[in-house]
Amino acid sequence: MTREEQKMDQNIANSIVVAYDEKLGIVFHAPSGSILTTTSSHAKTINEFLEQYKTNNLVKSDKSTFERYISKAFSETEERPLQFFAGIDRISELGRLEILLATDCNLNCKYCYAHGGQYGCEKRYMDSISATRFLDQLIVGKYRKVKIVMLFGGEPTLQPDTINTICQFFKKQSDLGIIDEMPIFTMVSNGTLISDQLLKTIREFDIRITISLDGPIEINDKLRVDRQGRGTYQVVSKNIQKMNEYNCPPRVIEATYTSLHDKMGYSKTDIDRFLKDTFNVQRTMIANCIKNGVNDHLVYNESDYNKGCKDYENDNVLFDELKLIGDINSSYYCDISCSAGLRSFALLPDGSLYPCHSFAGNLQMRMAFYDGNQFNFDNLDTVKNILLSLRKTKNPGCVDCWAKGVCDACPATIFLHLHNGLYKEFCEIYRENLKGLLLHITKIKSDPIALSDYHCRIKKLQELYGSTDVI
Repeated sequence: MTREEQKMDQNIANSIVVAYDEKLGIVFHAPSGSILTTTSSHAKTINEFLEQYKTNNLVKSDKSTFERYISKAFSETEERPLQFFAGIDRISELGRLEILLATDCNLNCKYCYAHGGQYGCEKRYMDSISATRFLDQLIVGKYRKVKIVMLFGGEPTLQPDTINTICQFFKKQSDLGIIDEMPIFTMVSNGTLISDQLLKTIREFDIRITISLDGPIEINDKLRVDRQGRGTYQVVSKNIQKMNEYNCPPRVIEATYTSLHDKMGYSKTDIDRFLKDTFNVQRTMIANCIKNGVNDHLVYNESDYNKGCKDYENDNVLFDELKLIGDINSSYYCDISCSAGLRSFALLPDGSLYPCHSFAGNLQMRMAFYDGNQFNFDNLDTVKNILLSLRKTKNPGCVDCWAKGVCDACPATIFLHLHNGLYKEFCEIYRENLKGLLLHITKIKSDPIALSDYHCRIKKLQELYGSTDVI
């Protein structure tokens, strides 16, 4: 085989994927983002040829015929240029600042990937003095805009005074013209420590809160428990009622769907309807419990996409659809699924900076640390180079995958699990999900009623959030 023939084989094998069901078939050309629509039977035939092509099991005449077909099918498409990322030290607008107010939590949820909110770090809490000192050095004179400030943990509501201090800090900088506008504040909380004082801050600064609750009391209180093993449903329910009375209801209630839900007879539809009907919340997010080494018997792997997205009006799927449509319609090709460490970073209570909370505690990925007087960024370039090495066109685990241009695999997942079975398992599941999602959005575009409903759902989310970029 000549070098040119090897290149042709590799290009086709790594850039084409086929998906089909009983009604429709598609061929997706990843480099250009083009989707060819065809019949189910035709797609099945193409897929059979493709699988034999990858294993070099086609006779020469069939191989040539298949190559001509693919070349002709996508002859009018152009490969998109690769997007450039400058890094946080060379930009004036920060996409997201994630602030971990505590590396601790008052709960002991059965599936917690953060090890009780500590992420392998010492238990620490960010006070108001430290928060102001950190932000003065990190933001003032560095960035004209911070799009999103995410208040996180651990459990962020362990530090209500610091939450207020952070919001007041950004208001002052905005009033002085040091930043161009106020950021959007978001917070993820377990909902057990919602005080009147905190509610006043939430209302004043329109903090967009996501509350975690896994469904009715009989399932939630088996999974989301405090340090003494007591269920949390009742206290969270009362606090949501209090939030409504203060006219600052949670924007989202988020549930983690586990094998225990399935065993107890609760579908995602059941959980979605229960949360919306009980708490009058406009939006739910129901995510599968994934393997992380913590009570993996609770893992639930059934994909919403493989069910044809019919399980319930799943906003998780809608956001995935929006991202995928944006990726394939974009004029450039992005092989970085997340801007962590490049356009955003996480600040820990001790003044350490990491690309995001998922890297917390891994000193190799610590971008900077506070030495008592100032931040030391000596490791910034090293971390940036590691992140850039995880680009899908560079990382050995991704370079030959057809999904690399539209994959949103977390960089931390790649970095932490590249050489073990967990990463491989994740990729296999994700590729199947992505094929189902590609097929799903093609069906939406071909059905006027479904397309109209889709646009209504997007409009509803935009009215709820002001932007579909913010979760």
